[in-house]
Amino acid sequence: MRKKSHHQIIIERLLICPDSSQKKIYKSFWSRESAAFFRLYKMFPDYDFWHRINFKGSISEDNQGRIKSFLLFFDTDGYYWINLLKKKWKTYKWQPHEIKSLKINKNNKDKACYKINKKNIRNFFKK
Repeated sequence: MRKKSHHQIIIERLLICPDSSQKKIYKSFWSRESAAFFRLYKMFPDYDFWHRINFKGSISEDNQGRIKSFLLFFDTDGYYWINLLKKKWKTYKWQPHEIKSLKINKNNKDKACYKINKKNIRNFFKK
């Protein structure tokens, strides 16, 4: 048995695959879904992203978060699936902004003048 490639593992994990007993359906499924996956991979080019995502909580037809076909993403009538994938891509690629650190120079010649009040009980009760 040969080793499966990245895209085969991703397709099996994300899609409801047919049995290999029906050769004609099996071959057409793999050729169609591989072509659709590579079109999606050009839009979102990161295998780690594809290994991490799932479609649980979406309107998928499988309780494990698998969908029927990648062709749902290219449907012109409904933009649900492609918008869902874009949202997942943005959350995957999101990084927080770097916080600029302030450099404090301790050898500053300009001294700040401010009045220091002695702290004792008598001054506390005067206020």
